[in-house]
Amino acid sequence: MATLRGHESAVRKVAFSPDGRFILSASSDRTLKVWDVAEPPRPVVAILNGHSNWISQIAFSPDGKLLASLNFHQPFFTRLWDVKSRAAITNLLGPTAPALALAFSPDGSMLATGSEDRTIHIWNPANRAPLMILTNDFQAGALCFSRDSRTLTVSLAGWLGGGKRLSFWDIPSQTRLRNLEAYSTNATTVAFGRTRDLLAVGYFDGTLLIFDYPRQRLIHKFKEHSELVWSLDFNADDSLLASGSNDATAAVYDLNGGRVLQRLLDQAGIIWSVCFTHDGKTLATASGDSTIKLWNVSTLKPALTLKGHLGAVSGVVFSQDDALMASSGADATVRLWPALPAPLPTQGN
Repeated sequence: MATLRGHESAVRKVAFSPDGRFILSASSDRTLKVWDVAEPPRPVVAILNGHSNWISQIAFSPDGKLLASLNFHQPFFTRLWDVKSRAAITNLLGPTAPALALAFSPDGSMLATGSEDRTIHIWNPANRAPLMILTNDFQAGALCFSRDSRTLTVSLAGWLGGGKRLSFWDIPSQTRLRNLEAYSTNATTVAFGRTRDLLAVGYFDGTLLIFDYPRQRLIHKFKEHSELVWSLDFNADDSLLASGSNDATAAVYDLNGGRVLQRLLDQAGIIWSVCFTHDGKTLATASGDSTIKLWNVSTLKPALTLKGHLGAVSGVVFSQDDALMASSGADATVRLWPALPAPLPTQGN
């Protein structure tokens, strides 16, 4: 394990570049750091300055050439960076309140940002031209594009309950998909399928709904958690879905059979993040108890418990080849974990 130090405050977000060479981390210390994991024995760090307040969201473009970061407080802007030169390209202006959400469309043609002023600004990242402004009826706290880049979900994720908290926009027509919004009250997190037209929505009371979103039809309903759902992740072929909850449990669902496979109970803190490896053999769960648990997906038994963070683990993500896993934590560090054995053993065997 390598511990990547340099941030002076909690690391809020971490992401691998699409080619797996770089890790991007964003912190409350107002800096972005780019870690070059392809240069042993220690990654080389580049510090990207220019934000005047803490960075609320980060994202790489699908081709890995651009990265975007949100400045949370005034001035409200989205900064675009060139990954190769690590230089700022421009600041995209528009929102009049704190910026909360950021997402590139899967086809790379759009960059969307959401704000407390209830607007979603969408730009062409290639020429930085504004494409549209969508006006929501609540704060745009989280954004997620469908795999075909035609549908955008907007949610106000987190602790607050009550009210309408999820909207669906058809991007070509810039209109709302109202049938799905009948299920929007108290939604806390959403995820689109990777290969199928599936949409998963987690709720404040622990409920999880699965939709066929082009037909705006409910397929499955699960209730494995007793408190709000924080995180969702589909595996590579959308046959499985994992959820993480405020009740300190995770769960795995068989979407072909419409059943719960298992509730995962081995951690003592909020499950802030769940993530499948790209080959689908391993599931990582990041907890508020400062541990990361790796689960053998074929048996759904714990395989490894990773310790190193000195506070809550806020996120986990795997490189495209599954050779590395990065984690972010409240202890102001990014930790880089080596390639996992395959097949992953089961603890106690």
